[in-house]
Amino acid sequence: MPVLPDGGLPEGTFIFPDFKELNWVVEKLLEEEPEVIMVVPIWKSRPWWSKLKSMVTDLPILTSRSADSFSFQGRPIERARWHAAILLLKNHV
Repeated sequence: MPVLPDGGLPEGTFIFPDFKELNWVVEKLLEEEPEVIMVVPIWKSRPWWSKLKSMVTDLPILTSRSADSFSFQGRPIERARWHAAILLLKNHV
C-alpha cells in the first residue's frame, strides 16, 4: 500500500494515484479528511466512485481523450484510453 506522511496530507495536495490503489486511496481520504486535488478516471461502476462523489466540493474539470490531455514538458505522454476528472475533494462527513 502507498504510504502517506505522518499527520496526513497538507491541504491542497495534488494526487494522481495508481488506478489499482484507488479504493485504498479513497478510504484513506475519508479517514483523514484532507482537502486535495485528485485526478481519477471516470469509472461510475467502481465501488469507490460514489464515495468519491460525496467528497467533491466544486465542479469537476473533465478531460478529453485527445493526445494532449496528459503531457510532460509540452510533449504528449500517450493518448488517454479513458475520460478523467480533476476533482477538488474534502470529506464533509
